[in-house]
Amino acid sequence: AGDNVGQAPAPQAAIVSSPALGVHASGVEQWLVKVLSQYAPNVRLANGLKLQALSHDQAVIEAYKKDPLVHKYITPKLAHWIVSSGQQVVDNAHSWALPTLLMYAGADALVDPKAADAFARAAPALVQAQRLDAAYHEIFNESALYRDVALASLGSWLDSQLQ
Repeated sequence: AGDNVGQAPAPQAAIVSSPALGVHASGVEQWLVKVLSQYAPNVRLANGLKLQALSHDQAVIEAYKKDPLVHKYITPKLAHWIVSSGQQVVDNAHSWALPTLLMYAGADALVDPKAADAFARAAPALVQAQRLDAAYHEIFNESALYRDVALASLGSWLDSQLQ
């Protein structure tokens, strides 16, 4: 009974919202991130996040600006990990083995929805993809129109997993 002490249980399913499987960055920017991750991995750089691209709901953006846990920085090491790991996940989508609800914004200017599209096309049938074409990045913190669709899809998927 004590063999698994301190070990987290393996997940039985996953829900993923607007994942960073791809980024909006030029080849030069991606090269620069790779080089900086090797020579100055922990330097703090402005993340360049376009706050207006979070949500159509201005109250969400204002709350984000006031949140003391939000900061405006990223390190080259983290940026490189996001870029390389995202591509690795997409490249291996065909072997995904966990029931997953992949929900993402089609009008996402923070991460590239084309990468989520590619993952969804290559993943096995146990991955259910829901693209909200006109929604911005924070699909669960969007205006009511998009948020309600996202929450209804989430509820339906959860119900299907419990049967």
